[in-house]
Amino acid sequence: MDLDKELADLDLSITRLKLDYERFFSGGQKVPPERERDRVAAMIKRLNATSMQNFSQRYLFQVLMTRFYTYSELWNRQMRAREEGISLTGIVPHARPAPAAAAAPPVRPTEYSAVIGSPDHGQPISTLYGQFMELRSQTGEPADKVSPQAFEKLIQSQYKQLTQKFGASAVEFRLSIKDGKVQLRAKAIETK
Repeated sequence: MDLDKELADLDLSITRLKLDYERFFSGGQKVPPERERDRVAAMIKRLNATSMQNFSQRYLFQVLMTRFYTYSELWNRQMRAREEGISLTGIVPHARPAPAAAAAPPVRPTEYSAVIGSPDHGQPISTLYGQFMELRSQTGEPADKVSPQAFEKLIQSQYKQLTQKFGASAVEFRLSIKDGKVQLRAKAIETK
């Protein structure tokens, strides 16, 4: 299959999935579209293993992957809040902003964190990578400088160093923006 067509299909699938989740959270659908979400995640995993020589294709794929993992994080938060009975007025789809908030620019998160108990578990690393790329887009830093593979190697290296040095079983990785640049900090937690 043509890579450009696969990327277009991925873009369309993410858009449809977003609409399905909006329908679910607004009450128009009884069950969350988990099967479709798993299918999109599998598409991303398969495309991530593909060698992309064309810069524009690689860039488009990274943008789509970042968008998917950003949405996934949002959906996870909404599901947790729904299960706990908490209202997330700033996150609920189709929520109308208050008149004073309409004039203010949208607030975008400037800090993320993930706890990784084993670097072999790829989902937290890929989610963290998506958040890393989201923050880089906010700061205007080039998106093509850090590949998913290089990012994963860095995370695994820091995980290994910290778990050996401090005898920890997990490492918290924190992304933040400082002086207009994205910073990654790692902290050993949960001693053995």
